[in-house]
Amino acid sequence: MQDFNPYELLYMSRQGDTYAFEALFKQYSGALYGVVSACTEGYYPLRPYKEDIYQEASIIFVAAIDSYREDMNAGFATYFQILARRRVWNICRSYTRQFANFGEIISLDEVISDDETYYDTIPQRYMMNDPVYVMEYNDARDRLNKLVDEMSPKDMEALKAWIDGEPYQTGADRLGITYKAWDARRLRVRKKIRSAVFNQ
Repeated sequence: MQDFNPYELLYMSRQGDTYAFEALFKQYSGALYGVVSACTEGYYPLRPYKEDIYQEASIIFVAAIDSYREDMNAGFATYFQILARRRVWNICRSYTRQFANFGEIISLDEVISDDETYYDTIPQRYMMNDPVYVMEYNDARDRLNKLVDEMSPKDMEALKAWIDGEPYQTGADRLGITYKAWDARRLRVRKKIRSAVFNQ
């Protein structure tokens, strides 16, 4: 089975080949476990449930095989990653509801309906208690670190000047370039940072 690529395994899995299914699952189980780890490590109360969340999330693999189409604008790995994240986030949210022991009534005039969750109804004061926020925060931090590691010396200089709050004219004079050129360089760096952080 090791000679088959994921798309051959995907096709064979759809034909009912259990060996192909197991080989394909083995290829992607690490990615699923990584998503679960990112969610549970960022939110301490979920850590004891890591294996349970992983087992519950594993069912999404079958759904990914059934619903993936080759004409999508994404490969199977990307598609599976998106489904896995959504599944893990939903499971984590259901687990966090168990930690909030608020009862059925939030206030005298507000009752949670069946399709709402405590987590969605009660505003969170500290966002790092939200496992989804923590996961997105960690992803944004990783993208930002990767961008900074790959920056050119000129971009790093512009980033440092931005962080230090150096006036534009001072930086332009220091480098011997025009104010407009320095402004354009710093603007380009800010756009790269924003794009990395917000994944745009």
